[in-house]
Amino acid sequence: MTDIEAVIQNNELNKYENRIKRVLFKLAIGHSVYEISEGYCIEDGELDYTFINRMSQKEVDEFLLPFNITEEPLPEMGSRAYDRIMILECNLQEIENPNNKLKAPIILLDWVDVQESKYYYTCYRFGDEIIIKMVLNDYLFAKVVFKTE
Repeated sequence: MTDIEAVIQNNELNKYENRIKRVLFKLAIGHSVYEISEGYCIEDGELDYTFINRMSQKEVDEFLLPFNITEEPLPEMGSRAYDRIMILECNLQEIENPNNKLKAPIILLDWVDVQESKYYYTCYRFGDEIIIKMVLNDYLFAKVVFKTE
């Protein structure tokens, strides 16, 4: 059992709560500025985090999905986020008329894998919110939401 697992199991996490939040918040600001060139002056945001042993497999799978940015404006030209854009083309057809086909692109923003199974994150601006998701050691899952206005 690791030290962090022992702290969680012994319900001693509250001693480290402020430190954990402060570190995650600073990481989120850094990722936002680095990836999408936004968030320089943000001082507050919503932070939620949990540990994998407190999540269902469905919650983990949903958390790890890439952002769907199909309906969002594309990132600023030249920003690092462009390196992570994936475009999927779905071929659809009508049930009543199989000859009527439609191609629908889906634009996804993948995760940045800093160190495999140790640290990865993703971030994007959705309207007036910047959302940053981080996974540390495949154990701590965090989401930070900054309001930009």
